[in-house]
Amino acid sequence: MKKVIIVLDFLVSLLVFLVALLLVGYGGAKLFWAFSNILASGFHMPLTTDDKVMHGVAYTIVIVKAYSILVSYLQTHHLNIKYLIEIAIIAPTIEIIFSVHRRGIEFDILLGSFAFVNLVLYLLFYDRLLRIDNEEKEDKIQQFFMVFSKKNDSHSS
Repeated sequence: MKKVIIVLDFLVSLLVFLVALLLVGYGGAKLFWAFSNILASGFHMPLTTDDKVMHGVAYTIVIVKAYSILVSYLQTHHLNIKYLIEIAIIAPTIEIIFSVHRRGIEFDILLGSFAFVNLVLYLLFYDRLLRIDNEEKEDKIQQFFMVFSKKNDSHSS
């Protein structure tokens, strides 16, 4: 199980690195394109944005958050409610802000309401969520030291 987590951690880290690299490359290409157009057009260039790239970056943020939920579940066999509420706030907000395909104001209101309700719940129960998360981390640390001490006891015999 730990090998699977290590491999998944490496793959997600690689994905984040590649997205960051693509974003830097894209930014550099856009900057080069902008300067070449400014020089070619006599310093009259309209500003443009590429919503697909920004949506892709935002989508990657949601994927990384989902990965943290997956790793937490694989380690503890319990879903971390704090992570679930965070992704329930982030994902609809990102969809509203960076959506490439507009679905209508009604759908945006529905997503915004869902994110807002989750945000209110998150703020109301933040102390409890933090306490649960800390207790889970303490349990992981205790389990680690128990496993570590058992390995040392077996080697010293």
